[in-house]
Amino acid sequence: MEGWNNCFLGAVIGALVGSFATTLGQRWLERKKEQEKIVFSIYWLLMEYLRSHDTLRFLRQKPPNMIMDFTSKRKAIEDELRKVPNFPHLEEIYRAIYSLDFVNEDDRGKELVRLMDLLGENINPQFVRACKCIKVDNDKLAQSNPMLFFQRQQNLENP
Repeated sequence: MEGWNNCFLGAVIGALVGSFATTLGQRWLERKKEQEKIVFSIYWLLMEYLRSHDTLRFLRQKPPNMIMDFTSKRKAIEDELRKVPNFPHLEEIYRAIYSLDFVNEDDRGKELVRLMDLLGENINPQFVRACKCIKVDNDKLAQSNPMLFFQRQQNLENP
C-alpha cells in the first residue's frame, strides 16, 4: 500500500511541477510577444516621427497642426518606451528625439535612421527593406521637387 501512496504522491508532484513550468513558459512567451509588438510600434512611430521631422525641415512656415502632430508622435514614442523595462537603446532614442546637442537637424535625422536600423534587426527584414526603399524614394522627391512631395504627402494622409 505504501508503494501506491508514493507513486500517487510522485505523480501529483510531477503534475504540479509540469503545470508550473508550463505556466512560466507561457508567461515568458507572452511577455516576449508583447515586447516584440512594442518594438515594432516604436519602430513605426520613429518612422512617422522621422517623416514629420523631415517634412517640417523643408517648410518655411510650419502649420500649427503639423507641429502638434510632431509633438504627439514624440510623446507616443515616450509612452511606448515606458512599457518595456530595460528597453535596448532607450537612452539613445530619448537623446535623438529630445537632445539639443545635435549641431543641426540633419545629424538628428541620421541618428534616428541609425536607431531605426538597430531596431529593425528584430523586425521582419523584408518589411524593413521595403520601408528603407520608400524612404529613399521619398527623400529624393522631397529634394528634387518639395512642392510635389508635400502635395503627395497630403494626398496620402488625407485621401
